[in-house]
Amino acid sequence: MSFGSNNWIFGVIILALSLLIFFIHRIWRGKLLNRIMTPNLFSRINKQTDFRLIDNAALIFMSAILFIAIALARPRYNRNTEIVKTKGSEIMVMVDVSMSMLCEDIKPSRLERTKIAVEDFLDLLEDDAVGIGEVKAIFFHLRRLTTTH
Repeated sequence: MSFGSNNWIFGVIILALSLLIFFIHRIWRGKLLNRIMTPNLFSRINKQTDFRLIDNAALIFMSAILFIAIALARPRYNRNTEIVKTKGSEIMVMVDVSMSMLCEDIKPSRLERTKIAVEDFLDLLEDDAVGIGEVKAIFFHLRRLTTTH
């Protein structure tokens, strides 16, 4: 396995060390509290404090940081690079969606005919990236190019 960014591996190592320090501190805290006071006194003083919740919150936080550091390191399982050559075009289809396209001088309406024509055109394409834009008078709205048509 290789990593795309090796710098984040040091973050994982530092986090593992901090997790080790956390567990050592947790054991040391328990021994210290047992030496200072009896369990009965401890439960009377700390009725509101639940150390398990504090420990769980710290572990969840450290686990989140661990997974973020691993994700930022970009682990890769396949070391072989494969170059894929595609032969496609990037096509932008602009469609007029103004009120004049709803005119029913011919059946079906101009907009419906445009939809049919665009669908037929998309069926002819294989490896091309297609984007669709809407034109309404002066305003127009563009969609991103995509190969999933």
